[in-house]
Amino acid sequence: MIGGSLAPVYSNPSCLLHDPGSHHPEGPARLRVLRERISVLDPSALRDVGPASVDALLRVHPAEYVETIRDLGSRGGGRLDPDTVMNASSWDAALGGIGAGLAAVDSAIAGRPAFAAIRPPGHHALRAAPMGFCLFGNVVAAARYAQAKGVGRVLIVDWDVHHGNGTQALVETDPSIRLVSLHEW
Repeated sequence: MIGGSLAPVYSNPSCLLHDPGSHHPEGPARLRVLRERISVLDPSALRDVGPASVDALLRVHPAEYVETIRDLGSRGGGRLDPDTVMNASSWDAALGGIGAGLAAVDSAIAGRPAFAAIRPPGHHALRAAPMGFCLFGNVVAAARYAQAKGVGRVLIVDWDVHHGNGTQALVETDPSIRLVSLHEW
């Protein structure tokens, strides 16, 4: 809360359309509930933003991998690994989610705290492979964006039941990014 108001919560409606199926634990209901609660608490806090450009992905992932994910989405999606599933809206959801992360970075650089409410998640995605529900390294894309805007050092705090192995793999050799992972397993 900032002076009785919520900090800006950046999101993109396309994140609600990425749906790996009714039996999948990472579904749109989590984000829908969050967006509804924010709308009740402080409707002005929820800010829908546009998608990121592919350039934001290319700061983290090789072009061949990005193109593979885009092509699979354009063909209606499919199963990428035992846990990671795409549908026809997953590509747009991924770009929308990263766009929300970049908007939160812009807000933070301007001195205003912010939160990005997005999906699909990203902390298991590797440089050139999806993993654990994740297509792209969302927070690493945001960190690289911050650095492109002149931020020298970035702290990523990842909290989840599982370790953010993808985020770690993407930043572990970069001394300008520090990762703190709080996880149960």
